Amino acid sequence: MIFKRGVSSIVANVLIVLLVVVGVAVLWAAVKPVIDRTADTVQSDCFTVQLEPLGCPVDVGATTPGFTTLVGLETTLLKRNSGAGDLREVKLVYEGSVYDSASLLTSSPSRLRSGTAIVTSDASSLEELETVSIPSVIYNSDPVGTNLGATLSALAGATQPAETFIPESVKAYAVVGDNKVLCEIATASIGCQCTSSLSAISCP
Repeated sequence: MIFKRGVSSIVANVLIVLLVVVGVAVLWAAVKPVIDRTADTVQSDCFTVQLEPLGCPVDVGATTPGFTTLVGLETTLLKRNSGAGDLREVKLVYEGSVYDSASLLTSSPSRLRSGTAIVTSDASSLEELETVSIPSVIYNSDPVGTNLGATLSALAGATQPAETFIPESVKAYAVVGDNKVLCEIATASIGCQCTSSLSAISCP
């Protein structure tokens, strides 16, 4: 009888061990895909690629060849600092204000609301310690200019030509790797400097 009880306890322990092993296997099968997805989205390059916006000059009275109307131009100066990594693109996030377009021709521009515009630019050729100039058109009411891409005003949700978005600050995000993973770490925001090359148009 004692021998049978000993065998029964051994069988019970073996069954418990088997159940634990099966449970761990099932749990691992459920958790592994999540870990794999996280590994894909967290790239070490996000911690080594270092970007730095150096300037954000805005000229609300600039003209561009080929346009028959006046448009504003914004050119972001962006530097890649020391740090290895497979940089593919840069996302520039502009924060600013949407104005009544006609009011920009007066001495008292009328601010309507806040706005945000996001511009993606190829950066695959940007080397360490190199500075690049990334131009954007703020506003365009002339179809001739559509080949320059969407304007910042359109990206910020402004209804052109009645409304115009003027950026006030910009920050940059790196996009790295073959899968073009967007890094969650942004640069510090820098202010945009507004000027007007035409006396008829005022900076807000």
